[in-house]
Amino acid sequence: MNTATPKPNGEACALGDVELEDIFVGSLMAHGLKSYELIAAIVDRSTFITDRNRIIFGAIQILAAEGEFGLSTVADRLYTTGEVARIGGFGTLNDIHGKALGPDLVAFAQTLAKKARQRQALALVEKISRTIEVGDLLSTTDIEALHELVSPQVGGGLPIEALPAVGATQEAVSYIIDPELPLGALVGFTGNSGCGKSTVVTAMIRVANAAGIPALVLDRENPRAVVYDRMNRLGLIDGPLVRWAGGWLEEVPGPDSSIVREWVRRCEPKPLVVVDSLVAFMGGDENSATEMRAFMNHLRRLADMGATVALIHHDGKSESSVDYRGSSDFKAALDQAFHVTNNGADGRLDRLRLRPFKSRYGLARDVLYLYADGRMVKDDRAEAPVITLAEQMASTLRSNPGATQRTLDKLILKAGINRARARQWLNDGVLSGLVRREKGAKKSFHYYLKMGDEE
Repeated sequence: MNTATPKPNGEACALGDVELEDIFVGSLMAHGLKSYELIAAIVDRSTFITDRNRIIFGAIQILAAEGEFGLSTVADRLYTTGEVARIGGFGTLNDIHGKALGPDLVAFAQTLAKKARQRQALALVEKISRTIEVGDLLSTTDIEALHELVSPQVGGGLPIEALPAVGATQEAVSYIIDPELPLGALVGFTGNSGCGKSTVVTAMIRVANAAGIPALVLDRENPRAVVYDRMNRLGLIDGPLVRWAGGWLEEVPGPDSSIVREWVRRCEPKPLVVVDSLVAFMGGDENSATEMRAFMNHLRRLADMGATVALIHHDGKSESSVDYRGSSDFKAALDQAFHVTNNGADGRLDRLRLRPFKSRYGLARDVLYLYADGRMVKDDRAEAPVITLAEQMASTLRSNPGATQRTLDKLILKAGINRARARQWLNDGVLSGLVRREKGAKKSFHYYLKMGDEE
């Protein structure tokens, strides 16, 4: 007996109907009542295409109701009912038992049920076609059967009673990179143009590859020369573990395409999928909640299949959209999100700060990366506690006494501080006496931190 765990639906579907049924029935006999309880609500005798497996499964159903079954009890049952000859004898029963796989048969049961449903649909369509051809009306039975076939069911045909427990297969949260990329999560990276978000995500691909995790980059933003230069600088090997679909190709598949989903389904371990960028693939109004949600649902589907999805997007210009641009459904759909800022002079990459603005994993600290000698390296100091807004603002005022609002806005942007929150802190500081504000020329104001006071 083969005790390996059954393959997922994708591979189960590739098996012939008879072989699939034999493996399923043989596995039930091998593993008994515990396996049967997992699939009892998914299949019945009508699910099977072969008479022999319908007969064997019928015996299993009766024995399961009595509380126990296995190869010997099924054989005894078929001998008692005189059905041994109809299945091809005890040798056939033993051969089917020898095809058994592991005890978790839900994926196989779902595939069998789907195949049975397809056969029923084809038979019904043929019957309805013949009825229409001769000019007869559909019977009530035919109409009810048609309604049952087209009615949606939970989980693609999985009855409510058979829904597995959430913890049945879920393990503790694991990461490609902790905490930036949780496995199977939808993660956003936002920032202004040239802030280094694509570069830092490319560096993350290198880490994923080192762990044996394949990556696919869907890129409608960057020309081939830029991608090639970035990969060389970051030491990313252009090989089997990296597939880059860029604008230099005749067509760049979107995250909603079937070829991307099929690739994710085939991958083991599950891959990292990078989408650069949202606006380049969405193709609609990013301010529309309906269109944003529809696009994000395509990415969620990939994450639900086990892929880790890194979505690159731009931030906004107004104070209300400092973290990201467009509908709030962008943020709502993400599992984790970082706003990326670069402290380098003249736009050169230097010290990148990844500030989390959404996390379903409890992340509350910044992550720092240093760019030096062509490499993007995670800064261990990122593990230190997050500097508060009050500490950042007080430090900025100490270093720049008498700075105007315009100067402070530039310093705030460079430091990756939310401008609306910074201005609110200044106003509160003036009211509390922590900050001194003096009127200057041309209606400007100068700000000072009162020395000796603690924020």
